[in-house]
Amino acid sequence: MTKNAIVAALFLIATASYAKTAIPLEFKTCVEQAEGHTSDQPPDRVVICQKLFPSAPYVRLPLDQRAPDGRATMYGVVELDISQKPKSDVFTIQHARFYDRDLTLYSLVDAAGKPIDETSALMKKNHLPSNRVHFLIYEANGKVMAPAPPDTNKRLQLTGLQPVVLVDGHAIDGRFLGPWEGSVSKRRSENEWFTNPAQPENFAKIRINFAPPLLHHENIGVLGPNPKLPDGTRFKAVGKIENGTQSVRLSTGQCAPALTSYGAHNPLPERVKTSDYEIKMWRFPAMHTLWSKDFHIVFDYPNNLYPSATAMAGEHNFRLKDYIAKSTHAQELVFKLHGNPINQIVFMLKPVQGGGGHCP
Repeated sequence: MTKNAIVAALFLIATASYAKTAIPLEFKTCVEQAEGHTSDQPPDRVVICQKLFPSAPYVRLPLDQRAPDGRATMYGVVELDISQKPKSDVFTIQHARFYDRDLTLYSLVDAAGKPIDETSALMKKNHLPSNRVHFLIYEANGKVMAPAPPDTNKRLQLTGLQPVVLVDGHAIDGRFLGPWEGSVSKRRSENEWFTNPAQPENFAKIRINFAPPLLHHENIGVLGPNPKLPDGTRFKAVGKIENGTQSVRLSTGQCAPALTSYGAHNPLPERVKTSDYEIKMWRFPAMHTLWSKDFHIVFDYPNNLYPSATAMAGEHNFRLKDYIAKSTHAQELVFKLHGNPINQIVFMLKPVQGGGGHCP
């Protein structure tokens, strides 16, 4: 038997025995974790991640196992493009993908090399398609293959798929906590704001501190808003604007003036009470489509700023893949009024460390 054949045989024995069990509890996936199971029927054994590591990777996974012939056991997240057949309750998978911790993207295919869809036994076993992919991390077994043009992703010929980690919503949303800094549009008039970031003189520095506790929000749904997923817990992080009425020291050492010091150009008009200078940040999966990558971070505006509106950041790094990635850096999120009407307030915010406290 050749050396490569011996390695492949040992690899198959290891993966066959490991695939039957969840990640052992002694493996430190998160700072706080527990043995548990999904609420699905029948339930899947998983490690429940209750508190993230403070830096990337926020969720830590066992090493992937790869054989010379391409066979592999990998840990990562599933991403789905989903559509609904007209006038029916039938949902189809248009494209299924898998991200590993290096954020390498694999198109999922079956034994014949055809794209995995909703008819796959593995998809059915894992209750997919659904928004479960927003909180479950999977062990995927299969063979890595070259891309099939015009697709540029590698392919993973899937032979096994099971959830191994359930990231609790409280842990997911805990990443919002802490200070955020950036800038916000000054007002041009009572109901119009400057919007061009290339004109920094028309933006005010802002510091917002998101402090515990998180507020429970409704669970995410299986695909649409209802029915809800029992495991899909979701929370809002409440952030107080620290320089609303007094200057505050930024993490850069600079002093951010009080928003009220701008008078008529105060980003927040008089109809917003200073006691309401706060925003609530939260996750909004599948806002416009059922695709799992159509996932947004939103926040509720201060009371009375708008009659009823949500701010949306389309580009962010709060998808589940960013929790397992080896390197996830602080990213500036640009929040605009959902629908992006003309001359409306813009917030540009980034999580920071340090700063805080009054400055002259």
